[in-house]
Amino acid sequence: DSVISYEAAAALHGLDRSPRDAVEFTVPRRARRSASSLRIHTTQRHDPSDIVTVDGLRTMSATRTVIDLAHSIYYCFIFLNSISPQFLKGAD
Repeated sequence: DSVISYEAAAALHGLDRSPRDAVEFTVPRRARRSASSLRIHTTQRHDPSDIVTVDGLRTMSATRTVIDLAHSIYYCFIFLNSISPQFLKGAD
């Protein structure tokens, strides 16, 4: 049930911003297990059209990959904005 996703999918789709050595997968939430150095994301569901085959590998579609990366960056931005004032106060 795992699918190559996020930065790894972006690299397979040839998106220019992605590191070529990225290893990231998405698995159904119920299947989440701890893994060593792999980045594993979970999803409650995905549409069958979200999965394509690239170079013989099950991969999130380019459209879903861009949405996932944008979603990831958005929450990172919110997190950084929420903690930045705390760090800036101590910077005096």
